[in-house]
Amino acid sequence: MKKPALPSSLNAITQSQFQFALIVACSLAAPRIVLSQGYFQDFSAIFGPGTPTLIGGSPYATSNQTGRASELIQQGGEESTEGYFRIARESPDTANVMAFDWDNSSSTENKTTASFDFRALDSDGIRSQGGFAVLLLPTNEYGETGANFGDFGPYEDPNLQGALGIGFDTFNNDIEPQDEPEGMAPVGNHVSVHFDGEKLSQENFERAEFDLVTDDPGVWHRSEISIDGDDFTLTLIDGVDGTRHTLTVTVDLLSTTGNFRPAFAARTGGAADNYDIDNFFMRSIDPCDFDGDGSLGEGDVNILSAAIANGDQDPKFDVNSDGAVDVSDLNFFIGDETKLHTWIGDVNLDGELSTGDLIQMFENGKYETGDPALWSDGDVNGDGVFDSGDLVAALADGGFELGPKWVPSNAVPEPVGRLLPVVVLTTIAIRRRTSRHAE
Repeated sequence: MKKPALPSSLNAITQSQFQFALIVACSLAAPRIVLSQGYFQDFSAIFGPGTPTLIGGSPYATSNQTGRASELIQQGGEESTEGYFRIARESPDTANVMAFDWDNSSSTENKTTASFDFRALDSDGIRSQGGFAVLLLPTNEYGETGANFGDFGPYEDPNLQGALGIGFDTFNNDIEPQDEPEGMAPVGNHVSVHFDGEKLSQENFERAEFDLVTDDPGVWHRSEISIDGDDFTLTLIDGVDGTRHTLTVTVDLLSTTGNFRPAFAARTGGAADNYDIDNFFMRSIDPCDFDGDGSLGEGDVNILSAAIANGDQDPKFDVNSDGAVDVSDLNFFIGDETKLHTWIGDVNLDGELSTGDLIQMFENGKYETGDPALWSDGDVNGDGVFDSGDLVAALADGGFELGPKWVPSNAVPEPVGRLLPVVVLTTIAIRRRTSRHAE
């Protein structure tokens, strides 16, 4: 079976197009809309002939611990669509690490999803005395760049302080499996979950059911990872028959890790296999991305304001973590620098509170009608309707015609009285225009 396709959101674009689109989107969005950034690397964008030099995708560093170094491989045909990364070669006593630079967004405070293709390729019929691991490294302990973070071997049993590790053990050393984590034997052909230097769980596979190792260069398995708070889920998709194998673990204190960056490590012993990865994708999703579109914007504000108006106490709407869902959550979501970082009353979410917002409020025709209203209709205090209370809320925030809130010089509110005449005059003008149209 060929390598599984890229994530559906990416399989229609090239790596360079993805990078360009992300840059353009971020530049257009400005600080008022926070895009969920992420890691993407398919090892296919290279520069020049000879030794391949990667120029696209998320940047990473490598470290050769022992033996032969890791290798970026570019070749077509059955082994790869365009390129892949060989963490460890089929050479004895080899150990290598590859770690991505932090992308300024990945954090256990957010829901994180990841996927990658992997292959343990045995070309000589002797299974490797080793394996590989994927790691989430806390940046406060291991920095935001680099691949030298100390010896934590064996890599297929990744007990690294402060880090989450998923080990893939391919060695042919089957022993009767144990049920409890502290009694787990080093069974070959298994995956294990580790956190802060301890093994938490292990899943053993019969090779006839699912073999991590293959002698067919066209077979790539896929790994999918989901992290939501302390809940960790690993799903392995067999590249031979497509069957799925899922391991779910509650990892106490995982959600407190904070910022992290992904890394891979692999090693061989006296016997060796090739350990390859490809099509790595990871994204941390802000928990306030209620509509799931990868950004914070109007859809999320409308969902939150509707929840507040309806008295919905779902904890996911408690965005300021004070134990209640109310207008303070809306104000936090709108004004905090980690969210939209704009002014109360910025109904068009262009980053400013201006006459354009007032015009939009009144043109939607819901002022003092009692009809249900959303943020985009003028309900900026979360009570579900557009009335004078919303104008008072906008006045109180004091940002009228000060420009974007994220500009430091604009962060000091002007006196409320300066806005009041503008509101009144704008209201009168719009009502008059509406009346003329109605005649």
